[in-house]
Amino acid sequence: MTNKKLEKIKTLFLNLQQLKQNKNISLNKAIEKVSGVMKLKKESARNYYYKSLNFLRQNNQLAISMGIDLNNFNKKGFERFENNKKQDMFEFISNNLKKGKSVRQSCLELANNDAKLMLRYQNKFRNMQKQKSKKGEQTTMQQNVINISKAKKDITKKITESEINSLFLGLVKIIKKSAQENADEELKTECKQATQNFRQTLIDLNKREVELKKALEINNELNLKVESQQQQICLLLDKLSRRKLGSLEKKSRDKFAKLKGFGKKDKTDNIL
Repeated sequence: MTNKKLEKIKTLFLNLQQLKQNKNISLNKAIEKVSGVMKLKKESARNYYYKSLNFLRQNNQLAISMGIDLNNFNKKGFERFENNKKQDMFEFISNNLKKGKSVRQSCLELANNDAKLMLRYQNKFRNMQKQKSKKGEQTTMQQNVINISKAKKDITKKITESEINSLFLGLVKIIKKSAQENADEELKTECKQATQNFRQTLIDLNKREVELKKALEINNELNLKVESQQQQICLLLDKLSRRKLGSLEKKSRDKFAKLKGFGKKDKTDNIL
């Protein structure tokens, strides 16, 4: 057994030992409390306890080295039902069922209102019911085998026309039933396949939708970048056009000034 499993057993039994010593509670209650610490369901913790207890009893020295006192976990003697008492109990409850009483009521009456004993009677009755049911099925199977053997012997006898018709109708019913079952099975298979295909289609559509959203987001980002670049280009063009107009205006003024000065010069020349 691995160290991890041994540590788990040690944790379980030391916790149970401490609870039983300090709080003086029943074993079942202690197991229920420790199941939360062990992160196990109540039934799983109970099964694990009994399995581990058997292991520790076979390895007493290991239990002592872990600090576990197995005397705290001795099983109480279990009183078994005697065969005649079992049968009397079964007949008593069966008769009450015929009178309209429930199994629980009958067991409680038989146990003189002792709840624990009532549960024992109830479980035992259910088990006996199952066993008798299995025996009944085996008997029916044996009878069927005997009937088949008898039929084989009787087959050599002359078969009447009505018997042939009955056999034929029986075969037709069997064939119809078999065909219906096969058709139902095929329909189930087709429905299952169609459901799987539909689910796969939904998954594919969902993936495409996600991809489309990403593409739209990327497209929006690109549009924003293009708009920003267009605005920058417009600003540059505006600045360039203003500079060009300013330089053209300056050149025009210079030319006008030269032309104006040229006219005055001509007048001075005429006077001379």
